[in-house]
Amino acid sequence: MNIDCYIREIAELVNMNCTKVSKSGKAGVVRAFTDTLCVSFPAIKEPGYKAACSYADTLTEGSVPVPVLSHKLDVQPAALLWGILSHSIDFDDSCPKLCGHPSVVLFSTIAPLAAHYNKSGKDAIEAYICGYEAVNRFSIGVSSPQYDKGWHTTTTIGIFGAVVAASRLLGLTVDQTINALGIGASAACGLQSNFGTMTKTLHPGMTASNAICAVELARRGFTSSPDVFKSKFSYFSVYGGNLTPVEKDRIFTNEGIIVKFYPSCGCTTRSNDLALILREKYKLDPDDVEKITLRISALTDNCLRYVDPSNGTEAKFCLEYCFTKCLLDGPVKIDDFKDDFVLKTKGQKRFNEISSKIYREIPSDLGKGVPFAEEYLEAEVVLNNKEVIKVRSGAPKGFPTNPLTEDEFTAKFHDCVGSLLAKKEADALLLRMMGMENEKNFSNLMHYFTKLMHE
Repeated sequence: MNIDCYIREIAELVNMNCTKVSKSGKAGVVRAFTDTLCVSFPAIKEPGYKAACSYADTLTEGSVPVPVLSHKLDVQPAALLWGILSHSIDFDDSCPKLCGHPSVVLFSTIAPLAAHYNKSGKDAIEAYICGYEAVNRFSIGVSSPQYDKGWHTTTTIGIFGAVVAASRLLGLTVDQTINALGIGASAACGLQSNFGTMTKTLHPGMTASNAICAVELARRGFTSSPDVFKSKFSYFSVYGGNLTPVEKDRIFTNEGIIVKFYPSCGCTTRSNDLALILREKYKLDPDDVEKITLRISALTDNCLRYVDPSNGTEAKFCLEYCFTKCLLDGPVKIDDFKDDFVLKTKGQKRFNEISSKIYREIPSDLGKGVPFAEEYLEAEVVLNNKEVIKVRSGAPKGFPTNPLTEDEFTAKFHDCVGSLLAKKEADALLLRMMGMENEKNFSNLMHYFTKLMHE
């Protein structure tokens, strides 16, 4: 494969004819903006975001509104803050090919730029489409190897989607976009070892900010190495993976985005689904359980690194906590990951009896290198009477082949914004966001929803 040609193909997405995207594909993009915004509402109370706001108080005033702050920020720091905020409760969407979170990076890149440069809602949507197509093309053959090495692909690959989105929004040429991609390659970052901490939320914020920097520099003539993707010490040599070309006419936006049903790490989705099947279909009585074996992938095992969480952030990355909560109480909710609630739950005898009976196992066909979208998860329950129940995951809840219904999406929206907005305000916000393509000036929309986000 000629890497130069394929990188140019990706850069050419800045000129993509977005009318090729289906009606349902565009609706999915609007939903992605809406979903990313709604999960930001409860996050304004998170300690990590409050710390970030304290830092932002020291920065000079700009043109972009940011929740809670008394003054606006310049584009790059605004992107940083929005990225931290939108990822703080880990309820934002994900992408099967990326094995990460596309919209938090794209939203946090596009929204500040669109507001600052007085772009329209349609401009923002088209920038998202171009960025989403780019991130998918970069992901195939790359995301799994990088994840196995410990990189957070939301950032190490997501930055290229953000660069293309920003380049489309600001009207860069293909050659300028290639330079911006090269600059972005030196700004790729994000380690899985920081999962379950505030720093994970920093990853998309830094990525959005770095992408904006790369694009603003490239449009002013700043250059990068033409060999950054193919030399001995190229991006792929260092981070891992090999680009795998796909058909030029393939439109990933039409294939759908994963809208999360649970406010926990995406790697808990399959196990949460199975816990609910055991609870609802099999009417499993936890008192009858002798042992539960969860057969998971190496990727999931690495990602869900906490077994005994000490706070809500760690609990989102704990297989045992999420599975047990779903089995005992139904789908996990936002409040299930409050620090005090996690500690209270861990002190419950019934919870501990079940969680202590859960064992992890990695089958040979779920070792390293298995793409996230191709994984399965199996639960084997041995009852006290030695009866065995086996259930295996199908299409996880929220995946394009098993999407949230309109009612479920609306319920998620209201759950997220309900702690800050009355129902009438929430309904008005939802209606306006779903009609964002008609917004003549994205800045007006951004000022509108930012004013609603206060404690």
